Amino acid sequence: MAADWFDPYVGLAVHYNLNNAIYLTAKGDIGGFGVGSKLTSQDYGALGCQISRHVFAEIGYRYLFVDYQQKGPIFDVAEQGAQITVGINF
Repeated sequence: MAADWFDPYVGLAVHYNLNNAIYLTAKGDIGGFGVGSKLTSQDYGALGCQISRHVFAEIGYRYLFVDYQQKGPIFDVAEQGAQITVGINF
């Protein structure tokens, strides 16, 4: 059985350039507030490298938490771990 829900959330992102190519980034959000889930949050911190004008790579750590329970389905999960990202900015 699938469960769909809507969660409002607020977040903050910070980006700090160490030099022209290397940077630190951190992002976090919190939501739910009993509207859809009881609580949901996500935190991410990484060391990044701007490889070219549009291509970047990051190595970081992410933590994700969801506490949802409405009329039957229960989804109470915390996941965390290392993350490697390669992306393209348009």
